[in-house]
Amino acid sequence: MTLETLTCRLCGFKNAAEVRFCGGCGAPLTTTDTVEERRRVAVLFADICNFTRLVADGDAEEVKAAVEELLAELGRQVTLGGGFVEQFIGDAVMAVFGVPRVSENNAERAVDVALRMLERTRGFGGDGPAFQIRVGVHYGEVILTRRTRTPRGAYQVFGHVVNVASRLEETGVPGAVVVSRDVHRRTSHVFDYQPLEALMVKGLSEPLERFQVLRRKPVRGKGRGIPGLNAPLVGREKELTVLEAAYDEVLRQRRVRAVVVHGVAGIGKTRLVEEFALGLTESVQPPRYLAGRCLVYAAAPAYHPLNDILTRLVGADDETPPLEIRRRLEELIADLVGGDVDPAAVEQLAGLIGAAADENGGGSTAGELLRARVRHLLERLLTGASRVRPLVILIEDLQWADDATLGLLLHLLGGLEEAPVLFLFNTRPPEPHQHRVTEFLERLDEPDNSRLLHLRELTPQQSRRLIAELLAVERLSERSRRLIIERAAGNPFFVEELIKVLIDRGVLVNREDHWEATREIEELDIPDTVEDVLRARLDRLSDEERRVIQTASVVGEVFWRRIVSWLLDGEVAGELSRLEHRDLIRRQLDSLFSDDLEYIFKHSLLRDTVYNGLLKRIRRELHLRIARWVEEHYAERLEGYLSLVAHHYENGGDTERAARFYLRAGVHAARLYAADEAAHCFARAAANG
Repeated sequence: MTLETLTCRLCGFKNAAEVRFCGGCGAPLTTTDTVEERRRVAVLFADICNFTRLVADGDAEEVKAAVEELLAELGRQVTLGGGFVEQFIGDAVMAVFGVPRVSENNAERAVDVALRMLERTRGFGGDGPAFQIRVGVHYGEVILTRRTRTPRGAYQVFGHVVNVASRLEETGVPGAVVVSRDVHRRTSHVFDYQPLEALMVKGLSEPLERFQVLRRKPVRGKGRGIPGLNAPLVGREKELTVLEAAYDEVLRQRRVRAVVVHGVAGIGKTRLVEEFALGLTESVQPPRYLAGRCLVYAAAPAYHPLNDILTRLVGADDETPPLEIRRRLEELIADLVGGDVDPAAVEQLAGLIGAAADENGGGSTAGELLRARVRHLLERLLTGASRVRPLVILIEDLQWADDATLGLLLHLLGGLEEAPVLFLFNTRPPEPHQHRVTEFLERLDEPDNSRLLHLRELTPQQSRRLIAELLAVERLSERSRRLIIERAAGNPFFVEELIKVLIDRGVLVNREDHWEATREIEELDIPDTVEDVLRARLDRLSDEERRVIQTASVVGEVFWRRIVSWLLDGEVAGELSRLEHRDLIRRQLDSLFSDDLEYIFKHSLLRDTVYNGLLKRIRRELHLRIARWVEEHYAERLEGYLSLVAHHYENGGDTERAARFYLRAGVHAARLYAADEAAHCFARAAANG
């Protein structure tokens, strides 16, 4: 019989399972059913602001039942919007967006849900109590606690972000959504805002900047890029030529074509399509350009991209009244299809874009009825529109498409075979669980009327050109340019976001229409926008893969299998192989340790994202264990690893040992006439002494 043990993360001593403190070093022990990490999330507080008056004026039993029903509805809206209800507090609800998985648009989702909460509250309960709510939303870093042994996992967040979100709600406007500067900065391209007076509130040393949400913008703005600067298209000339050739084929042959633009987040898929669309306006025969977006929300409505496309086809937007949308749809069908139309199909199609004649008009669109009645009508409608003017139809973020949308798109690609239509599909590499998307792409790869464009990282030369095209910077040293290029690792979005950070911090300033570097760039922190993109990938890892990559991140951007295996007290070859397959790490041909396998993170920013997600206490513990492991296992040839050991002792908080090893490393480097390395080690020894 094997007894369950708890291994101390600090010293490696194996303790009995029931022990609360380590028998080797006395450190507190934690069980593995609780995982804590640092992450950025959006926190929402919604409170019934007229609760006291309702209780005073009405029957307590009726008011209680109505309040419980309303809070349940508000919680349902959170779930539908991809959030997590952290807790109900009396007559209020607290929700978190970014749990259990991070998305690049957590702040946007929170604001969108907040607006839907207001909409659901208006007139809630019919003849019962008239409710009014206030909503506050803030974004920032929290400590997330996750219990792994509960059926669905239980989450708790802790941090200043929670307090600020609560203050925004408390000082907010009844019947409105009020957000912080951080949320406003991330969502001002999606929502219209009105600035409110900044207030001094409890717990804050500076006035709290507040913004009231007015409405969702009729046309979504551009969320990425540097305000006032247009990023040129760099390194995508061949891909642009392929898109232009595909449209030329559509014009010549009057047949449907499809192109898939495939690549990781930030690699330039949207930028490539934007450049292509801009060029279409100067084409011999400019097309009608229609775009639809797939949503990441688990509860996103089916056929959402179709909703976008049809809305644009009839010339409407988010503010067009449903009756007007329906009138335009009926006119368009009459003009392009004629009178021989199934009225039930028109009703179903109108239901898809929220313009049905009755509440149940679109209620059964997900079954056979849609396939039987609507697909044929939609084919005829798009065919008719393409004969008036060729169509270019963009489906963005295909990796998040629902099964119904994927099925409809495959049907249209076959049904529109003789129509001058070019379909563009932007997609990231599908995750293993997105097998329907993978099947769609595989089927699309079979016909001769489709192409796959896989976008790869920019070369260092192309990244350098992108920086030069974005900013003609004076007095920016070669070392600083190289640091930006290395940190971005060929990802155009990362290049832009790193430059944006330098502008925000005053390192790059605009003076009389030219840019100047005010000082040398010593280091570059990871922008939170980039961290969200990378963390969204990390959140799709299994618990075992996550533990391995987190532990590896403490070893460094370069790490070794034996050290990680020892730190986790088990073999990790399988997890490393899967992480390599996910394109998160790469195995190196050579290794610093001749008896071990060496790996490197795909991006230094990826390593930083993983590392920053660990609690500082855990980082320190692991750094100390790594230093001791190298010191013990390579005692006979330690001279080659002195600075590595010193680095880990320093980051583990053992300044005495760090100073001692840095001093030894400096002496060793001086003997080898490595002057810069020796000077660095002596400086670090003095700093830790």
